[in-house]
Order: sequence, then structure tokens, then C-alpha cells
Amino acid sequence: MAIEKFVLRGSKPVIKKDPNDILDYAIDYADWLQPDADTIASASVPATSGGIAVESITYTTTRVTAWLSGGVAVLPGDPLPSATYRIVTAGGRTVDRTLYFKVTDR
Repeated sequence: MAIEKFVLRGSKPVIKKDPNDILDYAIDYADWLQPDADTIASASVPATSGGIAVESITYTTTRVTAWLSGGVAVLPGDPLPSATYRIVTAGGRTVDRTLYFKVTDR
């Protein structure tokens, strides 16, 4: 599994991404779900922007992994390309978390 570090910019998690990369980006909800209290019942990546495409998605009871491709570089001040992960828990909660990408040739 690829491990990309992200930086927080304006409280947004931003990850560097080459537009030719097709990599797995995961969000771990284990701490948020509180052990033994709730689990992920379904997961999707219903929204992307800036040319980010979802190749596939898998999930466990605590973690969602999406294989993402594409992306276009943007000018400073323009909205960053993004992918929004949505989970629905066994307890009936719906949660969205968005990753943002700084797309650049590497």
C-alpha cells in the first residue's frame, strides 16, 4: 500500500499527486468510530473534482481505500482537486471526509 504524507493547509489535508499516478489513498476511521461502538457498513467516493477519477474502492469495518487517478494542476488560489469519501455506519451515521490534492508532475 502506498503511503503518502499529507500536510494541513487551511485545515484541509493536502497530498501531493502526479497526474499519471494511480495510487491507493486510505482513510482510517478506527479512532472516530470508537472501538466496539460502531463499524462501517458501506462506503463510497461519490464526489471528485479537478480531474480526479476513482478507479476502485474497498473497505473494511474501519478503513476505506480508494484507488485514484488523474488530476490537473491549478493556479494558486483556485480550488484544489479533491475526493470525498462517504461512509454509512452500522449505527446509521453518514460521514463525509475530503482529501485534497496538489497535482504536479514529479
